[in-house]
Amino acid sequence: MRTIVLAGIVGLAGLAACSSDGSPTPTGQVQVGMTTTAAGGPVTGALLAETYTDSDGNTLVLQTASVVLRKIHLVGSTEFGCEDDDSTGVTDSTGIEEDEDGCGMVRLGPVLVDLPLDSTVERQFTVTVDTGTYHMVQVQIHKPTGDNDQAFLDHHPEYDGVSIRVTGTYNGTPFTFTTGVTDVQNVQIDPPLGVPEGVVSLTIELDLSTWFRTNSGILVDPSTAMGTTANAVMVHQNIIQSIHGRGDDGGGPEE
Repeated sequence: MRTIVLAGIVGLAGLAACSSDGSPTPTGQVQVGMTTTAAGGPVTGALLAETYTDSDGNTLVLQTASVVLRKIHLVGSTEFGCEDDDSTGVTDSTGIEEDEDGCGMVRLGPVLVDLPLDSTVERQFTVTVDTGTYHMVQVQIHKPTGDNDQAFLDHHPEYDGVSIRVTGTYNGTPFTFTTGVTDVQNVQIDPPLGVPEGVVSLTIELDLSTWFRTNSGILVDPSTAMGTTANAVMVHQNIIQSIHGRGDDGGGPEE
């Protein structure tokens, strides 16, 4: 598996609620990591890359891939009153959504998530949430625009209106793929994540090997998958469907 490094994380928040009698709700810690579950192996050499082929003889090499995220929200039923629904809370004066019940919101900014194509595995950050069981994580892919995102765009002007950027080669021809897809994806955590008064791990997985493929497994040229083309619609759906969540009740960081 490949590790996604979260660059420039801002505003991480672990929010604690209260029980019905006003006493503090017990909390636990969730170590959040993100990986890719790409099928191909890394290419050796100065530039790490991910290489895919198909039955038609096409070759796709991904050299860089980056995603802009705006929030991660754990959703579940707990012993201490967290609502088990799809509410995303309210928006504060900075444009960042706040969690109404305080059960599992991680506020991210937006932040740029770079996907280095190597074999390292590490947890990205730890967030404090209410104890209980979480069966879903909401992941928001975000297209930076406007005043609310200006601080981010000052550092990453190439992401104005762009939520995902991928570079590489298709059959030897260089490409730069960009999309402004924005989506709040509800990802089932399988198995559900039980959070005790301790430390557990949550891994969010993205399968890059499916992004630029048809249903029959044939690779498409990423340069033909931008704008309003049929390939763009297909790749959009592939990206959204590639996100998975995996809980580890064993706790502790991965080695």
